[in-house]
This record gives sequence, C-alpha cells and structure tokens, in this order.
Amino acid sequence: MHDVAVIGAGAAGLTASIFAAEAAAQGDRPQNIVLLDGAKTIGAKILVSGGGRCNITHDVVTPTDFFGNRHIIKNVLVAFPVQATIVLFASLGVDLKREETGKLFPVTDKARTILTALVDRCRALGVIIHPYPSRDGRRSSSWSPSRVLSSSYSRNDACQEGHSGDRGPVNPQIGE
Repeated sequence: MHDVAVIGAGAAGLTASIFAAEAAAQGDRPQNIVLLDGAKTIGAKILVSGGGRCNITHDVVTPTDFFGNRHIIKNVLVAFPVQATIVLFASLGVDLKREETGKLFPVTDKARTILTALVDRCRALGVIIHPYPSRDGRRSSSWSPSRVLSSSYSRNDACQEGHSGDRGPVNPQIGE
C-alpha cells in the first residue's frame, strides 16, 4: 500500500516525488511514495530539453511568460521563485550557469546531470519508481532492474490501484 502516488516520472513527477518524500520525512510517520510512469524511457524529455543540455529555467520568470490563469501562475512563482530552483538543484549537487540569453543550464552542459540528480534523490528518499507493464503483463526482454529503481510492479498491481495496465509495451529504462 502506498500513501502517495505520483503519476509521471518526468521532471515534474520526479520533483513532486522528492518534495512529497521530504515533507513525509518531517512528519510523525513515514509515508510510502510511489512514482508511476508509462513512458518507454524515464526522463526522456529531460534528456532532449535545451538541445540535450536541459535549460532548467530563465533568470527572470514572470506570469506573462505563461499561458493560463495569471493569478494562479503568479502564486506559483511567488511560492517557488527562480532562486528556489537554483537552491533546489544546488542541494542535489547540480550547479547552474546563466547564459547571455538568461537561460540557466547545468554547468556540465548535460541534461543527464539533471536526470541523474533527480533520480538519485528519489532513490535516497526511498521513492519507488514503477513503470507500467505491457499489455500482457510481461516486461520487455531488454528490461533490467539496474535500469529502474524498482522492478516489482505487475499488471495485477496496476489493476488493483485503479489502472488498466493497458498502456502498451514498456521498456522502462532510465534516460537511455
């Protein structure tokens, strides 16, 4: 049984899992946090963002930079400003650099640095990452436990947790 389930192991899901696990660590009882993903490769979009260098954010971010409800966007940016993003990644061991355009990238210029930092922090906090199984409940022959954080999720688990498990074949690799 899991107390918190996060759907999607991309940048937002990995980060949400980290925040949930850190908040749980501050409480009176530990929480079991599971991160569910149906993508063929965990963090694939992270690896291609910013031309493979992963631009984390911009040095100046305003509500007018986004489409949607400006009031809600403003509240989000006040609650988690650019400096908080910089501090978050520094706490994960990732230093960022600012380019002339104002974009912030890891100093390594490698998106893999970001993905590895997020996955490693999830692992350190005990977050369980479960890929969705294939239609027949079996995993791809190229699947290996060393490439994901957990290998125990089955089609039965997906059905019991309210998922059909019918997401097509999965090769749950972390960023490769």
